[in-house]
Amino acid sequence: MATKDSHNRKTGIVKLLGDVIDDLKDYTDECLDKARDLEYDLRKAVSDSVSPEEKENEGRTEEEDVRELKRQLSELQGQIAQLSSVLAHAVGKPAPDGGK
Repeated sequence: MATKDSHNRKTGIVKLLGDVIDDLKDYTDECLDKARDLEYDLRKAVSDSVSPEEKENEGRTEEEDVRELKRQLSELQGQIAQLSSVLAHAVGKPAPDGGK
C-alpha cells in the first residue's frame, strides 16, 4: 500500500510530465507558426520576383532589381538558418550549418 508521501510524489511526477508535455506542445506550435510564416514569405518573394507589379519596377534598372532580389534571398536564407537552428536545438542535434 502506498504511503501518503509516495502518493504525493507520484502526483508530482505526473504533474511534472504533464507540464513538460504541455510546454513541448507550445514549443512545437511556435516552431510550426514560424515555419508557416517563413513559407509565406518565401512564396511571396518568389511570386513577386516572377510577376512583379508594374508600379514596383517604375524607374528601377535590372541591376537594382537583381540587388533587391539578392537582398531578399539573403534575408530568407538567414531566416531558414535561424529556423533550422531552433528546430535542431529542439531535437538536440546540431544545425546543418553548425548553428550559425
